[in-house]
Amino acid sequence: MPRRVTNRGRSRSTRGSHQLPLIDSLEGLIMWLPPREDLPRHAELPKGCYGHPVVILSPQASLPAHCVVVLIVTSLGETDVREKFPHDIEQRRAYLPIHPARNQDTRIQLRLQNGATMRKKSYANTRQQRTIPLDCLQPYDRNDATAQHVLTSDSYEKLARHAGFVFDAAEPSDNAHTPDPIADGDLIAGVIALLEHSTGPTDGFPSSRPATYHTLADRRRLSVPSSPSRSPSPARPAPPPPAPFPPSPPPGGYYNNTLIEHHHRQHTTTQPARQQIPPAPLPPQPNQPLLPRYHSRPPARYTCPSIGGLVSGVAWCLNEVTAHGVLLGLMALGLLWVCVRWGVELLGGAVWFAGGVIELAVGPGLDDEWLLA
Repeated sequence: MPRRVTNRGRSRSTRGSHQLPLIDSLEGLIMWLPPREDLPRHAELPKGCYGHPVVILSPQASLPAHCVVVLIVTSLGETDVREKFPHDIEQRRAYLPIHPARNQDTRIQLRLQNGATMRKKSYANTRQQRTIPLDCLQPYDRNDATAQHVLTSDSYEKLARHAGFVFDAAEPSDNAHTPDPIADGDLIAGVIALLEHSTGPTDGFPSSRPATYHTLADRRRLSVPSSPSRSPSPARPAPPPPAPFPPSPPPGGYYNNTLIEHHHRQHTTTQPARQQIPPAPLPPQPNQPLLPRYHSRPPARYTCPSIGGLVSGVAWCLNEVTAHGVLLGLMALGLLWVCVRWGVELLGGAVWFAGGVIELAVGPGLDDEWLLA
């Protein structure tokens, strides 16, 4: 049965060599997965998994293949996670940073014990878990095989929870958590579980449950206070019909039309159908079409005879003069003054022109005496 992983201590005295024996706790240990051609046996992993650090999730190697579940640790080519996946926030959240690396899209930051750090800014890829043989892994620090890079207990729990890791081994482990219903607070379920393990099958029942199970179940059912039964409420009486308006208005006043309309809408079951008014009939049309001269006639004010038009124009002028006599008088005076001035100037010009013509005709020898004679 799958068991959740908890971190209750580690024994790492034998992790210095390449050939790791089957030990109690491997969870959170960071190791090195060499390139594919350097492995003694080839594990079928996708391209890009080899030549990377890995963090072990399994608390122990599973039997009988001695395999462990790991997560690939990558530096993303020494680039920031936002630069690597600028448009995919879900993929960015799957990469949990290992201190001192940071990921602004998640609040989780994994840390190593004793303040140790990775050689590069690294991220644990939680999108997919890999299962590989334990003997294919090498120590992370190849220069110092005794150095250990292990996640802290809190960091390992966050990593396993974020990756959704569930440990399933052939044999139970000391570090694997077995659900304890009594410790979890469910006393009745714990007693039932103990009775199921301690008491054999009952002959009177086809199932393997003991007879005490039903008694405890009945006690549990009886111990829970039940809510009082509710009798169905009687049907509500129908409301009395609304009182109609009195036939006469109240003394000293009149009804409000809005109130009458509201009362009528509330207490009228069916609205009377609106009476449709038939369209007005068209005037009778002549059988013969009109002659062209009758098709369009201008207004009568433009077709009056010439004498009538003259009379109408004179009447209009007199009306305007009567209504605006002062203004027209001023305009007439101004027009008269302009005409007189222009007339004087024209007269002077005519005299000057006549004198020039006479001088040309008589000649320059003409003196004043001849003119006087």
